[in-house]
Amino acid sequence: MILSSSFDTCNGVGSAVGIRLGPIISGGAETVVSVTALLGLSQLLLASFGVLALIRYRAMIPFMYVLLLMEYFAKKWIQLVKPIIRIGTPPATYVNLVLIALLLTGLVLSLWRPTGRLEPTAK
Repeated sequence: MILSSSFDTCNGVGSAVGIRLGPIISGGAETVVSVTALLGLSQLLLASFGVLALIRYRAMIPFMYVLLLMEYFAKKWIQLVKPIIRIGTPPATYVNLVLIALLLTGLVLSLWRPTGRLEPTAK
């Protein structure tokens, strides 16, 4: 989805997000496609920070979960304030719901510390 919205923006906007580009004036359609490509780039950079946290900075993983959740809910708030006219229910809606469930599960698991574990004693 990230790479699709960055490199194949015309098809990505129409199919995954559900925005019709046909009736938009040519300059407006190009603007929508450009903004979608910029959004894809920002998503790619955010995912790169997540991979960096996973590989190098393990203590930063809960922060990355919180950051991704804040970004998602901020986008939802903006969509409530400035709604976009869409065609039906785009497939990206269902993918986003699954990803949010996975993000919430990952956040809980990253903060959860098992109790009752026996610590090895030094001899």
